[in-house]
Amino acid sequence: MRNILIIGTSHTTDKHYDYSPEVEAGNYYPNYNKGEELWTEYLCSKLSLNPINLAIGGFGIETYAARIHSVKEEYDIALIEMPNNARHELYIEQKGVEYKPNYLFENFWSDKLYKNEILKFNASDYDLTNVTVKKINRINKNAEIPIPIEDFKANVRNTARHNEHLQNDNIYATITLINGYLKSKKVLPIWFSYNFDIDNYNFDDFILVNKELNYPTFLDYVRFELGYKEDDMNYFGDGSHLNSKFWRNLVDDFFVDFIKRRI
Repeated sequence: MRNILIIGTSHTTDKHYDYSPEVEAGNYYPNYNKGEELWTEYLCSKLSLNPINLAIGGFGIETYAARIHSVKEEYDIALIEMPNNARHELYIEQKGVEYKPNYLFENFWSDKLYKNEILKFNASDYDLTNVTVKKINRINKNAEIPIPIEDFKANVRNTARHNEHLQNDNIYATITLINGYLKSKKVLPIWFSYNFDIDNYNFDDFILVNKELNYPTFLDYVRFELGYKEDDMNYFGDGSHLNSKFWRNLVDDFFVDFIKRRI
């Protein structure tokens, strides 16, 4: 069975950020503890492919190259989500950690060792939810220089000053380089965008599932073509991530045939 590398964010992992009892009770997303199937695994079963899944919620374009470089298994297909600019990282040095280099080893990502060294955040972390405080405390436990809460909040505040146009340019430049790198390794890179606006850039050299749509992103498609509303838990259980069963519909309607024609 051929291997396919999968790289993306929480939209590729079927993972939500709201762990309230109401969301959990709705069964909107797979239960990881019970081994329930992710939408990418559902796609792979349709295509008879074996997934090497390095999609990780909360991490953006800055970690894509390292995740790809870390993979040691052979693969000749890659499915990659184009991330938007909402994700940020702080790299916190830890006491007594031997530099290997850690960032480029697959188990750093697959075994979630990154949780002890990289503090990921987005604008919502400013509210210091229990989840946010927990990850700050985990990073600080063995940090050479722990990050105070106020310093962390300052980093989150500064994201409001970022130039989104330049950030998007950086994302486009990075995925263009990744696209060329994978092709040089005889890997077929297949891309999709859930919420990265592709309208401002040239994707003639990309194999892009979104070209099957009349909308620049899958989020636009489900909003405007299908009428799904993010404040309706029937479609977005946590208000941000599309419920798993609707991802499966997208797999059936767009991904399966598109990829079959190319592999």
